[in-house]
Amino acid sequence: MRKDIISISIHYESKDLVDIGVVINSAGIKSRNDGEYRSTKYGKRKEWSKMHIVVDRKAKRILNIIITDSTTGDAKEFIPLLEPIGKVKVVAADGANDSKYLYFLNKAVN
Repeated sequence: MRKDIISISIHYESKDLVDIGVVINSAGIKSRNDGEYRSTKYGKRKEWSKMHIVVDRKAKRILNIIITDSTTGDAKEFIPLLEPIGKVKVVAADGANDSKYLYFLNKAVN
């Protein structure tokens, strides 16, 4: 599949990535378009991928992207999204990133 060969590399100076605020979200990307009729009539499962993305809140630039299959939860990709980024001061994310693990991790760090 085409998604297997796409590689995205984002580089910023490390001095730019100190005490920043980031926004994390994800979106589904359809990889096949059989239409509703075929999916309903033949019981075909829709194929799609999920794009997890981190954006610098102030500079409005993409800091990291991870593409996964549709079954991967947002909370599972939270830490891998932030690892290559410098020191993050504030993270804004939706409820899909809400998990006990991340809650306890936040309490341990702060």
